Amino acid sequence: MAMAKVKEAHVGQPTLFGARRKEFVLPEGYSLLLPWPFMGYSEIPIQPTTTALREPMEILVSKQPEKNGGTQPSPQPVRKDSDEPLYQVRMKISMSIMWEVDPVNILSYTSVEKGKEGVETALVEVMRRGIREQAQHMSDTKVLSGQKDFEDAVRAALAEKLEDDPEKLTLVHKLGIKIIKVQTVKIVPSDEELTKKYERLRGEDLDSQAETKQAIHLADDLVQKFKSMDIGNNKRAQVFQTIS
Repeated sequence: MAMAKVKEAHVGQPTLFGARRKEFVLPEGYSLLLPWPFMGYSEIPIQPTTTALREPMEILVSKQPEKNGGTQPSPQPVRKDSDEPLYQVRMKISMSIMWEVDPVNILSYTSVEKGKEGVETALVEVMRRGIREQAQHMSDTKVLSGQKDFEDAVRAALAEKLEDDPEKLTLVHKLGIKIIKVQTVKIVPSDEELTKKYERLRGEDLDSQAETKQAIHLADDLVQKFKSMDIGNNKRAQVFQTIS
């Protein structure tokens, strides 16, 4: 028997007469193998890797019109330097996927064309497709607060069974990896002026939510006081009508 030593944060993929085996993997540290040329092994790094979009992805989404006086949408300027339709705006989305090699499925990982580079190329394509398909159903304001929606869309794409695969495996299984985390890093308008406007709208929305929560809390407090004072339903209705 021969002694094999696998480095930290690596696993060893054993070979038998030069052919890769999938029945077991060698953990980090020392293991016993049949001597060369009967058996050998190759080391595969398994530490977590983060694959990100190389550049923020630009998408074109429907622009939710601002309301003038609370009823009518305000006029939107037509961009003379663009063929983009009215009421549309460009957004930039940055996203990343943290993943690691699945030791149980090591044969699939080492079969990927171009190795780690091939895995990252596939993951980037999934992120771009998930973002593009999800954005079709969202307005600009929904996109800005839609980090989780985009993450869920990418996770769903990773879990889909591949139509052209005879075994109907998912992409994750085909690549021989495990997904640790999908993260939407940043969502911003491509225009600086729009960024300021959305920040203002977001602030107004948060103020409105705070006022609503305060009103609900006040109503709940009054109900509890009425119960403790044994005030009937008719009298409660009159008080609430006076407040409103």
